[in-house]
Amino acid sequence: GAGLYDIYLVKVDATGRVLWERTVGGPKSDTAYGVTEIADGGLALCGSTESLGAGSLDACLVFTDPDGHPRTFFDGEMEGGVEGDTP
Repeated sequence: GAGLYDIYLVKVDATGRVLWERTVGGPKSDTAYGVTEIADGGLALCGSTESLGAGSLDACLVFTDPDGHPRTFFDGEMEGGVEGDTP
């Protein structure tokens, strides 16, 4: 990955064969706390980031396409302050 901690995504088929792997994150610590599949087959992840945002540890929301490529990354700048803001 790119930073101290990154978000690791892996998709497997019914037999456990790896279909794809992705790493999401910036130069500092980024962590996912929850993930769900969305209507188009992509993923929505909630977590925290130190790589982006307004301060220390900010909440983030990441949406991916069906192949796990991040397409939208909302960080703590939306609502976060200079202190930690975690989900």
